[in-house]
Amino acid sequence: MSLKYFTVQEQKEKLGWRDKFDESDKRKEQVEYSSGATYDGEWIGGFRHGYGTMKWTDSAKYEGYWEFGCAQGQGIFNYPSGDVYDGEWYNSQ
Repeated sequence: MSLKYFTVQEQKEKLGWRDKFDESDKRKEQVEYSSGATYDGEWIGGFRHGYGTMKWTDSAKYEGYWEFGCAQGQGIFNYPSGDVYDGEWYNSQ
């Protein structure tokens, strides 16, 4: 996996965005990052959490489950080259 995807900077970018980090704050929202990447999916506080799709500006895309900002569980990553990884993720790896 290239280091330009699932970066720590990207993960931290929205942390101050919301104060609550519990199930009562779970919502679905589309957000654009400073890099131009977009995330459309579920959130808890400032974390991508639940099911969602992240699209990067080079056409890479991850669709699947997230846990506190990291790709976690079942997900599909489409590389710009056309290669695809469909499987389990742990801590965005």
